[in-house]
Amino acid sequence: MSSLHIKTEKKIQEITDDYLGIIGLYAISLDGKGGGFSINHSETFPTASIIKIPLLMEYSRKVEAGELDPMEEVTLPEDYICGGSGVLQHLTPGVTMLTLEDYATLMIVISDNVATNIMFDRVGNQDVNRLLNELGLPDTKLRRKMQAFRDIRSENENITVPKDMTTLLSILYTEEGVSEFVSKSALDKLKLWKQGVIRDSVPDEVDIADKSGWMGGVLCNTGIVYHPGNAYAVTIMFKHVPRSDENSLKTKNIARKILGLVHGYYEELGAASKYGIRMN
Repeated sequence: MSSLHIKTEKKIQEITDDYLGIIGLYAISLDGKGGGFSINHSETFPTASIIKIPLLMEYSRKVEAGELDPMEEVTLPEDYICGGSGVLQHLTPGVTMLTLEDYATLMIVISDNVATNIMFDRVGNQDVNRLLNELGLPDTKLRRKMQAFRDIRSENENITVPKDMTTLLSILYTEEGVSEFVSKSALDKLKLWKQGVIRDSVPDEVDIADKSGWMGGVLCNTGIVYHPGNAYAVTIMFKHVPRSDENSLKTKNIARKILGLVHGYYEELGAASKYGIRMN
């Protein structure tokens, strides 16, 4: 382990130690340059909206297999209207009509909960969980729809561990375990611009493919950062966000500090020789 990695890891740990809630982190280089970073990587966290990534992947798999038609037009059902993030809840049910591909795009880009619940039923959560098991990620489970408060109260929660989500992104990047079609279809949507603490922590000119999520006491973001010469995947998760942190503003700042350190480390390794000579 390099001295630079040790110093970066120490700074990250200092930030984590001062935080009252629970932080999970797992980061790896996708180009094999530098060690990873891990904090509570096997701790179970609620997923919030980042669980929409494996749902998207199974949707793409079913499209490729001919089991779903992405151009199928589906009228917005009234009984799917729910709150939380998204725009479909404000449109006219029974009249508004979109394709399955449109619903999948809204699910990822604006994290639309109505679109997600439609995809949940069309794709099937059992098939999503089967895919996750096949990929060696049994600690990640899609159990409930969005805004399903009865399930939330009964602890029938969508869950993951930080290492699983980073591994899932690595699978998409390398196409190991999924087809080129599934990888490209999923990453094309994840690359579309959206807000998140990863985006805030990376220079604008660096492309990312990410998904964020939040709910009461929970904040998370997972993504691929396509840094030239040293792409990496990172997942950062928070639970038990302190009640004193209104709108999670302090938590987001802490996330940006940690992610900034992670990015700085991989950026330096991508630009320097193994002896620390900066090449560009």
